[in-house]
Amino acid sequence: RHRVEDVLVFVLEATLDLVAHPRSDSRAGGRSGGYRLIGLAGLCDPLRAGAAEAIRDAARAGVRTVILTGDQARTAQAVARQLGLPGEIIDGADVAALLARNGATARARLHGVAAFSRVTPSDKVAIVRALRAQGEIVAMAGDGINDAPALKAADVGIAIGVHASDLARQAADVLLENEDLRSILTAIGEGRIVQDNLRRAVRYLLATNLAEVTLVGGAALLGRRDPFTPLQLLWINLLSDTLPALALALEPARPEVLDRAPAPPQAPLLDPRARGTATRDGLALAALGGGALAIGGRPLVFSAFCGAELGYALTCRDPGAPPDTGFLLLLGSGAALHLAAITLPPLRALLGLPGRVTALELGGFAAGLGLPAVVAWLGRDELIVRQGAMTRSDAAPKRQLRTRNPSAAVADRRARFSAGGTRLTEVT
Repeated sequence: RHRVEDVLVFVLEATLDLVAHPRSDSRAGGRSGGYRLIGLAGLCDPLRAGAAEAIRDAARAGVRTVILTGDQARTAQAVARQLGLPGEIIDGADVAALLARNGATARARLHGVAAFSRVTPSDKVAIVRALRAQGEIVAMAGDGINDAPALKAADVGIAIGVHASDLARQAADVLLENEDLRSILTAIGEGRIVQDNLRRAVRYLLATNLAEVTLVGGAALLGRRDPFTPLQLLWINLLSDTLPALALALEPARPEVLDRAPAPPQAPLLDPRARGTATRDGLALAALGGGALAIGGRPLVFSAFCGAELGYALTCRDPGAPPDTGFLLLLGSGAALHLAAITLPPLRALLGLPGRVTALELGGFAAGLGLPAVVAWLGRDELIVRQGAMTRSDAAPKRQLRTRNPSAAVADRRARFSAGGTRLTEVT
């Protein structure tokens, strides 16, 4: 109904203008008028399929959408209404005056704009720069020649579709093969997956390497025998710094990855709280190794310490979902390799372990492998999932809520991602 009203109002205004200002027709002998109304025709350029859904999903992900168009204000208003974009419609003639102001009122008005109508290529560039000056991360999406300057000025320029102009392709940072705006959200989701997994892997590597340095350095400061031979230390590093870290880096995403705001771009990979948690865990692992060294010497500390580092990977992963097959396969491979190292005579001889494996070594390996996961399950640890921390008590109610009433958008993202505070402003 709203679309029909917009079309009728536009056509009516044009008709009234024609009636109020009749033109001369040379073929009518110079008389005023010369036009005869024979009918009305309305043309409509419909939205792309999935555009409205993409805008709604973007809003849930903390992405604000602003329309930049050369069309009339009523057209921009109608499109914004169909997309569900709240806010003001500003005409291109008022853009320069708005951007020239630097007060809080101008910034607030710019923040509340849904669409800019009748804008020129220079207006688009000015709007993108003004948004960036306010601290926004701007992704400009377009396909025409007149979009190229703004694509170049944005933080991320996105050329839409294979039919985008050559100039737009050259100016853009990303080229979409299709014209589905949901592809942009898929890319944002993949980026968040990489960011989350990178934080988990860095936390793991920071804690385990700190534990090794503390254990070896502490023994040297106390005048004790080195807890590991050089070859044993090399084995621990090769085993613990590869397979567990790779398992954390390749964890699949949760469907809720697009239901949260993006992390601020200036935020560190690990915030102070996360660094404190990693430091605490590293010292705890070093203490476990020191205890094993005091009880059973090098054979026991080698068995238990490496097992504890492998088990610690379970405490660094996403607490909101069970481990997937790939994670368990990589972690199990590491555990199997270390078990072979402490049980097979040729490997024991190579690593400088005396005689045959003892029950104490096997028990130390099993205890070290399971202890970190048990401690985390009891609630000692707050697991880093995104910028900041999410505790198990925070995660469980949200998971239950989504299970009871899953939306179609979440279900769609679940299918897409299971296989596999500054806002991001998308200007289309």
